[in-house]
Amino acid sequence: MTTPSNTRADLLVALDRALSKAQPVLNQNEIERLMGALSPGLENRRTVYRRIDQAIANGMFVRVGRGVYMNLRRQTKSTYADAVEYIRPGAIASLQTVLGDAGVIDNFTTDIVTCVVPRPVGKTSVAVPQDNPHFAFHVVAERAAMPDVDFPIFAGSGYRRATPELAFAHWLYIAEQPRGGLTIPSLEIDLAHIDQGKVEELCRAIGIEGAWDKWLAQKTERDADADVQAHGSMRFGF
Repeated sequence: MTTPSNTRADLLVALDRALSKAQPVLNQNEIERLMGALSPGLENRRTVYRRIDQAIANGMFVRVGRGVYMNLRRQTKSTYADAVEYIRPGAIASLQTVLGDAGVIDNFTTDIVTCVVPRPVGKTSVAVPQDNPHFAFHVVAERAAMPDVDFPIFAGSGYRRATPELAFAHWLYIAEQPRGGLTIPSLEIDLAHIDQGKVEELCRAIGIEGAWDKWLAQKTERDADADVQAHGSMRFGF
């Protein structure tokens, strides 16, 4: 049984302890409920705001969006990617974030989470946050965001996260769009951690198999170059 924390110091100590087993990201309402359980005497929401600010100053949280906080006291380290669903419901962590974590690309930053947002059939536009420095969103057609194939396209986690194969297919798809905002993946990336057969099937389901064939042919030619083989290669992201 949790003993109520009656003073500010008691609450912060109890909160610090409770956060070690809490979820990686909490919104304002979730923090308010947690604080209320730890200290039933909290007077009002303004008091909660002050306690959140004090918790941030004590290194318990970092604000990752409006009313969204990453838990820094969790036993398993929290990441910005854990906040994807809070920042933009329906978004999928993908592209450079997933490929970087998988070792496919090297020069990526963990401070920016790259995501795709499905655009439902019949809609010409979808709103995405524009002013959050920790997230980069690319809107894509729903069938490209979540292609219909016979194998898993999402990795196991507490949020929607593309497999490396889907992340690569997303990248190639976006690069094919007239105003996609990405160039094609570098020919110097490492495909050792990707199932190329799955990439091919995903690209076929999305309708960009020609782009995959062209990119793979160029990479194969480059990798066969004697000078490249003699000197090795650096791997790049975007």
